[in-house]
Amino acid sequence: MASKMEKITSKAKIEFIIKSMSSEKSKVSLWQEKLGDTRKTFLSRILRFDSDRGEIFLTSNKESFDFDILNEVYFFWEKEHIVFKADISFMSDYKIAVKIPEVIMTKEKRILERIDCSQIPTSINFDLGDKLESSFNRLPFSSFLFDYSAKGLALKVNKLNISKFLKGDRLTMKVPLIGNEVITGKIAHISSSYDGVYRIGVSFE
Repeated sequence: MASKMEKITSKAKIEFIIKSMSSEKSKVSLWQEKLGDTRKTFLSRILRFDSDRGEIFLTSNKESFDFDILNEVYFFWEKEHIVFKADISFMSDYKIAVKIPEVIMTKEKRILERIDCSQIPTSINFDLGDKLESSFNRLPFSSFLFDYSAKGLALKVNKLNISKFLKGDRLTMKVPLIGNEVITGKIAHISSSYDGVYRIGVSFE
């Protein structure tokens, strides 16, 4: 029985997946649908992802690209069973740039699993309060992370500040590891960890 494909439309989750592909310099298959022609697939490697421009840059492994720049190009990342299509923004013989897709299809949910930050200390700035509230009513904080994913993150908060956080509180943040837009998260749980450090689990909304 074939695995059911999951449609991902969240901009934050899509950027998270593209950044994961980019950080691994992943090899992907590219092709176009052409009526009456045998489909030709190009094995390519991701060079980088420019989140500000919303573009993915790739290079061909061997053959020069012969795509129609006016038509969409299809992607397949075999490692995580990711499929999507995207518009071409630039193309030369051996390099191509495409716009970030609006929809990604996957049958592997592990790409959205949490990334451990214990080896590489990672911090974010955030406000305690909803993004719709006036900035005067929000409390600014900075915190290191236990881990993060496209669905949420876990903050490290010391015992001096833990009384300021309650389950159900909303946090406003910009998480460069995942996406560039300002997002709101909701505190799902609070638990003690070690040496007076508390773990605050936040789910993105």
